[in-house]
Amino acid sequence: MARWRSIFLLLAASVLLAACRVDTAVVLHLNSDGSGRVILQVHVDRAAVTAAEVDGRTLETSLRLDDLTAAGWSISKWRRTSSGASITASHSFTNPQGVAPILAEIAGADSSFFSRAVVTHKPGALVDKYSVDLELDPAALKLGLTNDPALSEVLRNAGVAPEIVEETLNARAAKDIHFSLKSELPGGVTSSADSKSAVKDGGAVSTRIAVSNATKVWHLKAISLLLLGVALVVSAVLLLLAGSIRARRRPHGRHANRHGHHGAHAPAQPSDEVERHRPRSEHGKHAPHK
Repeated sequence: MARWRSIFLLLAASVLLAACRVDTAVVLHLNSDGSGRVILQVHVDRAAVTAAEVDGRTLETSLRLDDLTAAGWSISKWRRTSSGASITASHSFTNPQGVAPILAEIAGADSSFFSRAVVTHKPGALVDKYSVDLELDPAALKLGLTNDPALSEVLRNAGVAPEIVEETLNARAAKDIHFSLKSELPGGVTSSADSKSAVKDGGAVSTRIAVSNATKVWHLKAISLLLLGVALVVSAVLLLLAGSIRARRRPHGRHANRHGHHGAHAPAQPSDEVERHRPRSEHGKHAPHK
C-alpha cells in the first residue's frame, strides 16, 4: 500500500530530520471467534508537532488520511497533549489469516519489518485454542521514499535527491522510532514487549522484539450439557440394573409364600401309599382276634 508508506514517510520526514521521538505501538486484539483488529498507535513529542506544523500547516492538513479509510482503516483524530500528539489507526479482520496482509500494509508488502506473523485459532467442541507469534525488526523498516513517484518528484523539484533523503531517514528510523508489540487474546490473556537499544556500527539501534502467547477457552455450556448427559445415562443404567435385580428376586418370593400358606392352614395328611405300607399289626391293634 504505497500511499500508506508515503503518509508514514511524511510524518517520519517531519520528525526524524528534526531529531524528534516517535513512539509506535502495534496491538493485535483477537476475539473468541477468531476475528479481531490490528491497531497502530503513534505518538510524537512536542518537538515533532512543531516540526510538522510549519508555514501555517497543521498535522491534519499535512497528513491526509482519507485513502486509508477507503482501504478499510479506521483513523482517529489527532489528540494533542502536553507531551505531543497521538493518532490511532485500526483495521479489522474476520479470521487469523487476515492478520499478515494487514501487518504488511504498515511497512509495505515487500518489507521484512514483520519477520514473523503467525496467528492461529483452533475451534473445538469443548475448547478453543489460540496462539500468537509475532516478531518485529525495526532495522528492516524501509520507508520507501523512492517507491513513491509523486513524493520523489516533489523532492527533486525542491533540489533534493530522494535517494539521499531515504538513506538518511532509514538510518534515523532504526534508532529514533521506538516500537512496542502487544497481543490481546480471549480470556484477558495479554503479552507485550518493547524495543531496546543496542549499539551497531557505532550507533544505537532498536533490537528485534517479539511476543509469543497461547491460551485455551473452555466452552462451559457445552461441558455442562455433556456432564448432564453423562449423569442421565448413568442414572438410566442404574435404574435398569435395579429393576432387573428386583425382577429376578420376585418369583422365588411368591413360591415360598404359597408353600407357607398351605402349611399353616392345611396340615399334611398321610398319603395312600404310606397307608398301604403300614404293617398289618397296626391295622388290627384296636380290634383283637376273637
